[in-house]
Amino acid sequence: LLDSDLLLVDQSQDTLKQSDRIWVLTVGDVGMVKRVRVMADGNLAILSDNASVPEMIAVDGEARLVGRVVAVIRKL
Repeated sequence: LLDSDLLLVDQSQDTLKQSDRIWVLTVGDVGMVKRVRVMADGNLAILSDNASVPEMIAVDGEARLVGRVVAVIRKL
């Protein structure tokens, strides 16, 4: 994703059913667009496509899924 991209977010999808989809989520007061996976212990692994950004773990419901990114609109 690029800084000037517009995202279409389906807010009716607020439950993680498939890993490796791109989600808009909040952790505390911070909003982000990331890939999310459910771990074996029920916690969420928050992943970045940027290799220099480390994986985050959200425990005890501290992350809230806002919706799934279903389209990216990019200017030509």
